[in-house]
Amino acid sequence: MKFIKVIIKYPLECIAGIMFSILTITVFFQVISRYIFRAPFPWPEELAMLLFVWTCLLGAAIGVRNDSHYSVSFLFDLFPEKIKGFLEILINIFVAFLVVYWGWMGIKSLPVASNQIYSALRIPRSWLNVSLPASCSLMFLFSLINIYNKIKKLMF
Repeated sequence: MKFIKVIIKYPLECIAGIMFSILTITVFFQVISRYIFRAPFPWPEELAMLLFVWTCLLGAAIGVRNDSHYSVSFLFDLFPEKIKGFLEILINIFVAFLVVYWGWMGIKSLPVASNQIYSALRIPRSWLNVSLPASCSLMFLFSLINIYNKIKKLMF
């Protein structure tokens, strides 16, 4: 029952964890096949690249959701609480604008990538490129939530 509660409460962490586990197994399999059996397969490298990018970008979204990015605590701790709150709002606004730009660039790359196919996996390269708009959408949503929570905290 506890396992189901974790999956419901932390779906992004579960997805990223599963992807990272598959990534680890895939890379381990490729190392064994290449260096022990001297018979490497082409698909593990492509799959590892896809999983690595997706896992990193989902991790970035989780970091934005948890508000655990983008501050140098040594400098940040020097400010009074009101200024810290204002700076946190500004940082989240900056992140929101930045991820909108990144997401837009990712969307612009999709048509080019959809015409290319991974040779071993036989899937469109857009599966890799869609990771950027998907994660940027999550980061934008989490930034807006953080901004709302910070403003609410400053007001009351």
